[in-house]
Amino acid sequence: MPLIQILSEKKRLEYEAPPIFSAKERKHFFGLPVSLKDKVHAFQSYANKVGIRLMFGYFLATKKFYPPEFFNEKDIKYLCNQYNMLPFAFDALAYKGSTSSRHRLIILDHFAVQAYQPKVHNSLVKQAIQEQIYSRESPKLIFDYILEWLEWRRIELPTYYNLQTVITQAIRLRDRQVKLQFSQLLTNEQRTALDQLLEKQTDKVRAEYVFKKLQVLSPSDAPKQIRNNIAKLEIVQSIFETIQPLIKQLPINDNAIQHFGTLLQNFESSHLIRKELIDRYFHLALFCTYQRYIFEDWMTRTFVNVCKLATNKAIAKEKERLFAERNKRKKAFQKVMNIAENSTDLLDRVRSITWMDIPAIQKEQQLKQLLPQKEIRSREEDLQQIKENQQLDADDNYYIYLSEQSQSLQQRASPIIKKLSFHPDSAN
Repeated sequence: MPLIQILSEKKRLEYEAPPIFSAKERKHFFGLPVSLKDKVHAFQSYANKVGIRLMFGYFLATKKFYPPEFFNEKDIKYLCNQYNMLPFAFDALAYKGSTSSRHRLIILDHFAVQAYQPKVHNSLVKQAIQEQIYSRESPKLIFDYILEWLEWRRIELPTYYNLQTVITQAIRLRDRQVKLQFSQLLTNEQRTALDQLLEKQTDKVRAEYVFKKLQVLSPSDAPKQIRNNIAKLEIVQSIFETIQPLIKQLPINDNAIQHFGTLLQNFESSHLIRKELIDRYFHLALFCTYQRYIFEDWMTRTFVNVCKLATNKAIAKEKERLFAERNKRKKAFQKVMNIAENSTDLLDRVRSITWMDIPAIQKEQQLKQLLPQKEIRSREEDLQQIKENQQLDADDNYYIYLSEQSQSLQQRASPIIKKLSFHPDSAN
């Protein structure tokens, strides 16, 4: 059976080929530390000196080794020049074998890194990626995770083929185990429930499978469209209640459910129908579980939106009322200012008369002329009327306008509230 393709051809070649260094990087990566210089200096063969320095530089950069035939010509030439050798004096094929293996161990020992041994480490890697495998993460993400896992544990990075084999074996073992467990747990009642998704419903245009219709949710918050979505939810909910005990027993997490849910949405109906019977039921069960999550999200989002719409309409109406009455408030303010100015002027005149050196009877006559009862009463009535109007205008009509939205809100929110389910441990 062919292996799963994990990397594109370009990325695979990048992983399997040594890194390409700039002149500055060559100087950095091919420079040996003091602890290795004496050991390498003792080598009798210049070719061996070039070989170990090439392996050291590549390992320092990537934490992996490469076959000598993959060594870059520019790197070979750079190191040969340091030993006054011609580039062809380094024979990659001759270096390959026991010599390169010894050098590999020297480098691993220097960096305190374990050599990757497939018989030992393949099983450890498979255990490490169990969560990613059962979460149905993409092979590329699993591949990257393995590289990080090996580097963190100071283990040499293996070849692409080795990791490709490990990931392929882990994925296929998972598929076999999950589907075997599913087939053993699936009851006749659950089969009957899932068969509902493969029934065809005919509308004015065409016949369509139920599972295809359940994929489509109307984004509208019109009462009719909400009721149509709720009717679809009832189908999903009835099937889910039947298969829920089965789903709970499977090694399937939310990521895997999302994976299969979106996968089936992209399937053509014929693609699903052609699958083996158990495989078909497996996809339908996880699709139904995923759609229930989608419907729950839709109900929560729609409920929040229709409530927000009602409050926004009430707020907008109250702002419109306040804006429309701004001229009335402006006129009332101007009238109060006029009364205040007249009263100040009157008070000054009264004060002037009060301190005049004239007989009291004359002061009384002048004050009566200055303070006519009719004019004073008119001002008091005007102030009282402005005060009453201001009290009425100060009332907040927001809740009145909100109550006007209640019927429309109930038509939209009531069907949703009846179907929403809350987690008893986290819901307030």
